[in-house]
Amino acid sequence: MDYHLFAQAFLDDDQSDAAVCDTFDILWLSWDDALASQDTCRYGWNVLRATVMARTATAGPSWAWPPSTPSSCSP
Repeated sequence: MDYHLFAQAFLDDDQSDAAVCDTFDILWLSWDDALASQDTCRYGWNVLRATVMARTATAGPSWAWPPSTPSSCSP
């Protein structure tokens, strides 16, 4: 699976591009840690996942689950 495809599953195109760029920046800065890890590929995916999830929290999804209840339906 491609980094961009993963990011696009959660973010719009601009946000997913930014998340992938941020991921590569983080990997560049932590490359020694990545190489020292048990699994370099997994390390990269973990960085990507954390970066994408952080952006979903700030950007807000275009969908919401569970769906919110309109105030007119409140008991």
